[in-house]
Amino acid sequence: DYAGFWLVRPGVPVEAQPVVYVGSEGERGVIARDLGDLLWLFALGVGPREAFSASSSRDSRGSLDAQPSAEFRELALRYAPAGESLDVSGIVEAAGAEFPGFDDYLESLCR
Repeated sequence: DYAGFWLVRPGVPVEAQPVVYVGSEGERGVIARDLGDLLWLFALGVGPREAFSASSSRDSRGSLDAQPSAEFRELALRYAPAGESLDVSGIVEAAGAEFPGFDDYLESLCR
């Protein structure tokens, strides 16, 4: 599995670029609108794969064994305080809504 920044916003620093997930079985999607959203995912106790999986799950923490991280919460509050009210599904859904063409873009690179 891979997660990384998708440098799609011209002239914008990397921390303001969306974060994407590409799984080993072909799963793929935008999981965070920027580094701040990614920090909130970590604060909620999930990684990129769990965030991607949780976007279609009813469990807003991503999995039953997700353990929120106080350290990442402090970082998220410091660098992205506006995201505090979002849950995992909300973060991933907002990212997917902002970048609906990611799947088609990635598919076009594979042909």
